[in-house]
Amino acid sequence: ANMLSQIKSYPLLLLSMNFWPPTLVSAFSFSIFGLFFVGAPFVAVKVYGLSPSQIGLLLGFIPLGFVPGNIIVGKLVNQFSTRLLLILGSILLLIGPSISFLTTNLYMHQLAFFVPMIIMAFGTGIIWPVANTAIIQAVPSLAGSASGISSALMVTTSAISSGVLGWNIENSDPILALVGMLILVGAATILSSLFIKN
Repeated sequence: ANMLSQIKSYPLLLLSMNFWPPTLVSAFSFSIFGLFFVGAPFVAVKVYGLSPSQIGLLLGFIPLGFVPGNIIVGKLVNQFSTRLLLILGSILLLIGPSISFLTTNLYMHQLAFFVPMIIMAFGTGIIWPVANTAIIQAVPSLAGSASGISSALMVTTSAISSGVLGWNIENSDPILALVGMLILVGAATILSSLFIKN
């Protein structure tokens, strides 16, 4: 009805245990993009000595994972629970950078770093549609507020995590710093997804 009544309704939403788990999953999974797009160009230049055009092409690997994840989850959403799909997507968030860390230690080539990140992006493609649906269904009468608050938390989480990475990446091994942060965020996403009720 008005802004004041909307604000007064926030405690109902913020105290809902149906709201927080998918919101945290969404926020942590979103932060992988902030981390990747801050850290990957730095890795590309400092480790592999790539040009801006080469970096631009390699950053295109992220949509190669994200878009198929979106498409495939549309076919799975009626067959599996929200909890299972979010756990699956979260595990893929962890697997991508973990494989990247292993392959970069075996091969000194930019594709060894960038290609495994497709798996991570695929996981995010699964997570977002499912998590967003769960968020707006948490308290149906406050779907708009839920969407707004969760989006604000996504941006805030991404800003904080990418800020931490930017602060540290110049003073450590760039690949280890980026992959370590991505793995940490993946683990936080998995942990959050375990609290989904259905």
